[in-house]
Amino acid sequence: MKAMFAPLRELGGFQEIRSRMRTNKGLILVTGCIDSQKAHFIAGLGEGMPVRVIVAPNDLRAKEIYENYRVFDRNALLFPAKDFIFFQADVHSNL
Repeated sequence: MKAMFAPLRELGGFQEIRSRMRTNKGLILVTGCIDSQKAHFIAGLGEGMPVRVIVAPNDLRAKEIYENYRVFDRNALLFPAKDFIFFQADVHSNL
């Protein structure tokens, strides 16, 4: 698996992001990565870290990322969003 991350380590931008991840506990915005490369990039950034959390804008995109990411980490889990409208509904019967 380490051979898959070797090309990433050669990128100066990748090394800079890894360095900032170790020193900065806040958010880091990364742009310019095409969809087919995102799972590889995320896996490389998270290499050696005990926990990684990936947040997606919707369930469909989360499932796509999850399926791609599982190539790099078989222990990945998908937690789909709950339908808040359903859980917050106040239902009354006329019977």
